Amino acid sequence: MKRIVSVFLAAALLAVSLPACGIKSSSSNADGSTTAFKPSVDTSTTATVDIVGVMDNFESLEAVIEDFNKIYPNVTVNYAKMDDYANTMPAKVLSSDPPEIFMSYRSYFLKNKDLVDAMLDLSDLGIDTSIVYPEVADACQYGGKMCLVPLMLNYQGAAVNTTLLKKEGLDIPATYDDFIKACDTLEQKGYTPLQGFPDTIYPNFLYNEWRVRLSREKNFDEIAEALNTGADGCGEYLRKSFQVLADYRDKGYFKDSVNSTIEDSYDNAILHFFEGSTPFLICSSETVSGMKKRETKSDAFTKSPFSYEFCVLPVTDQGTTAVVDVWNAFSIAKNSDQVELAKEFIRFLFTADELNKMAEIKGLPTVVAAGNGDARYTSLSGIPSGQSVYANELKFADAATKTYSDFAAKICTGGCTVDEAVAQFPAAVREQLASAGN
Repeated sequence: MKRIVSVFLAAALLAVSLPACGIKSSSSNADGSTTAFKPSVDTSTTATVDIVGVMDNFESLEAVIEDFNKIYPNVTVNYAKMDDYANTMPAKVLSSDPPEIFMSYRSYFLKNKDLVDAMLDLSDLGIDTSIVYPEVADACQYGGKMCLVPLMLNYQGAAVNTTLLKKEGLDIPATYDDFIKACDTLEQKGYTPLQGFPDTIYPNFLYNEWRVRLSREKNFDEIAEALNTGADGCGEYLRKSFQVLADYRDKGYFKDSVNSTIEDSYDNAILHFFEGSTPFLICSSETVSGMKKRETKSDAFTKSPFSYEFCVLPVTDQGTTAVVDVWNAFSIAKNSDQVELAKEFIRFLFTADELNKMAEIKGLPTVVAAGNGDARYTSLSGIPSGQSVYANELKFADAATKTYSDFAAKICTGGCTVDEAVAQFPAAVREQLASAGN
């Protein structure tokens, strides 16, 4: 474990007892009113609640802890990062001294039954899951058990330099035709329209497209099974996506000579974007969440600031499609020392006020269905009905998605043709499965 964050209330607050009527955190009701959080544990209790996760620091969680301490001034809530989290966390949770709360992902449910057994069923907490999207609430369930509470959402799309577009007489593309027109105009004026870290731009540029397209097919289960197992001929399902990548490469919409100068998908990509000549930085909303804090680290942006926002672009004739991912979630270890206070903390966190506050501080889309007015993600509310798919509704295995990513990168950098990618895809999936021991 690294950096431990402990949040204590000032001595003056420790000396007083706060009545329930002073609590501000609340959940939104259907009629627009709010319900105040009501403590169910003695507010004078003295205890420590440990939380572990994957992040070095977690400022948005610290804000929730601060609010929680206004109700429970004698409860210390510690947050700690664990290295090699996917491997070390299960062992820690299954040990004789587990943390009360830990970051969890849906993939854990599918791979580790013992870990699921060690999770407290959060259905009994009485939290109001109606404040989030129904599909997000469904993603919390596994085997009839509510295993986690979601914290925020993540999308794949692009950071858009809206000032640059306006300068060139363009708007944020609302349709596929608009997108092609924008890219053509920008390319003709000497820009490289689509830029990003090589390891992510090529596999993620059509992240939404091929997943949503295939999920709409009547025989989707059969398609997913074929791709997941590397069945003969399954590469044909991805031909359309591979062809789009080849076409955009040939049109000069992206260039590996430009993308290869970007060293990572976060700090370096952000600073590259702040140079001001990137119309569309292909990235996730998590990358955009780090931009505000890095504006002052860019001399170019400081000298010539510009407006930007996150958008999901209509990059194919499907229009705007989106795969919605839950970005991090919390679970409770049922055998931890302070289970009742852990339950209390999760109940407090899972209110509209606290979830929205976390999302705003972190800079990610909120899980609260009513939204929180964050201007960075205004366009997400305009994604047409029926054009979004939630990640937990998809059935693509790691071998299939990894193989797609490999061939997408090869096509975009001229390493193979579309026909070669289609033909070689099945065998490559089977190789992935074999190397993973499946």
